[in-house]
Amino acid sequence: SANVIFSRGCPYNCHFCALLSSREGTPGIRFRRPDLIELEIEYLKKYYNVQGVILMDEIALPLKRQAAIQELEAIGRTNVFWRGQCRVDGITSELAALASQSGCVALGLGVESVWQASLDLINKRISVQNAKETIAFLKANDIEARLYLMMGLPGEPENIVDLTWNFIQETQPDLIYLSLFTVRPG
Repeated sequence: SANVIFSRGCPYNCHFCALLSSREGTPGIRFRRPDLIELEIEYLKKYYNVQGVILMDEIALPLKRQAAIQELEAIGRTNVFWRGQCRVDGITSELAALASQSGCVALGLGVESVWQASLDLINKRISVQNAKETIAFLKANDIEARLYLMMGLPGEPENIVDLTWNFIQETQPDLIYLSLFTVRPG
């Protein structure tokens, strides 16, 4: 396999993100054209016998539906397996099905918290319900659902561990990356 990057940047301003200062000079997000994505994967296959790619992008799929479809079709034509990460609001039932057909085996989802007040406070701009739906979309299409969660976010109730465990039991993600919220200068 090989690591690839098909986009640069992130248009969101989540208050916890360490990338905020790096976005000051290049706001927004830029995606590569689907034909160039396909050419790069074919190059990796031909010269390095690559059979799978890991999308290292902050957001693996373009935010606009048609652009996401074109990227998934381009990846699919290469017949490689792939994994990446995305926001829970970037995946629909349709895109999950297309991702699976294009060779996607795993997607990491930045859920961060199962407590809506904390998500709102950190400006994540997603809902807990949306996270549940996205996990279900991935699992229905045999895509491994990997969750990124943080404990200790501002506004979390004292029973956040129980609430998080209940969310995990309900949604049955395949893998969980759990970290502690850490305040850093800047």
